[in-house]
Amino acid sequence: MKRTIAGTEYQFEETDIPIEKLRFWPENPRIYADIYSLYDEDTPDFTDPQLQEKIYSELKKRNNIRELRGQIEASGLADPLVVRKSDQDDTYDVLEGNRRLAACKMVLEKGKSKKQTDLIKRFSSLPCEMAPEHFSENHVFALLGTWHITGKLQWNPFAKASYVKRRVEALKKEGNSEDSALDITGKELGEKKSTVKALVENIDLMKEANEQDSGKYSFYEVLNSNRTTRKDLKNDDYKEQWFEAVRKWKGKAIDFRETIKAAAKNQKALDKFRAGKLTLIRAAEQAENDGSTSVIYQRANKFRRFIADEKPRLKQLDVTDKSFKKLKYEFRVLKTLTTDIFSTLDKKKNG
Repeated sequence: MKRTIAGTEYQFEETDIPIEKLRFWPENPRIYADIYSLYDEDTPDFTDPQLQEKIYSELKKRNNIRELRGQIEASGLADPLVVRKSDQDDTYDVLEGNRRLAACKMVLEKGKSKKQTDLIKRFSSLPCEMAPEHFSENHVFALLGTWHITGKLQWNPFAKASYVKRRVEALKKEGNSEDSALDITGKELGEKKSTVKALVENIDLMKEANEQDSGKYSFYEVLNSNRTTRKDLKNDDYKEQWFEAVRKWKGKAIDFRETIKAAAKNQKALDKFRAGKLTLIRAAEQAENDGSTSVIYQRANKFRRFIADEKPRLKQLDVTDKSFKKLKYEFRVLKTLTTDIFSTLDKKKNG
């Protein structure tokens, strides 16, 4: 079978391979995401001699794998696995189809335990598409990226970001600069270089926080995209507070994002959070109680800070400047408006 990868056509050999010779490929982004939390290190230990057993044991726990097992047992393996000959021994790495491999192993185990010869016969060998010799890591990443990032069978956010991170690192090892590696990866995936860079930064943040739960990925994406937290992450005194807030958060990432926005609207509350005197939720509540989350307050505050910043330049404005008369008129109107608003608010306050 012919496949086009990164503009080049390759011939894949269709063949049946004994299931005991098929090995889970830990670098597959979905598998990587599944086993990410099994190790204390910031990345899975690919040299672990028991890694294959750990992967299989972990996959068997997944409800979607159990559902897949039932479908495959009833209807067979609809699509062949995509494999590559291992450099180490007489085995084959399953580049694509690791979850289907786990489901097939479960069906075969059932057949052997119940002595069902039909299942044993059907699942002792599996249909595969074998990649050609010298199929490099670059080819593998391009193939998987086409299917799962720009294609229909998209990975979850953590799997996608992990793939992009490892793709960039692979390109850097080949001698590309980081900027060039980001650019190449972006073109491969049809993404902006800034998007690729953000995905890499999200994974780097997780590693820096020693985060072992791949399900927390969206929280680090929030930290990396919010203006306040991006600035704070450059300060070692504040960084750990944000990491701790992620660890303690029990709700969804979208609620985490909105709580950050609320807390950031009150400088005193935010500073207390940074100092560890308030939790993030309490900081947001204080901002709410102080009226800092009011839309009209936010706009007035922003305008006031803008005028304060521009004050030195306004004072230096020459009377001959074309904008002088217009600005004088605008500030005269503003003075009338603010005087009237202040009078109204003062009357309301005094009943």
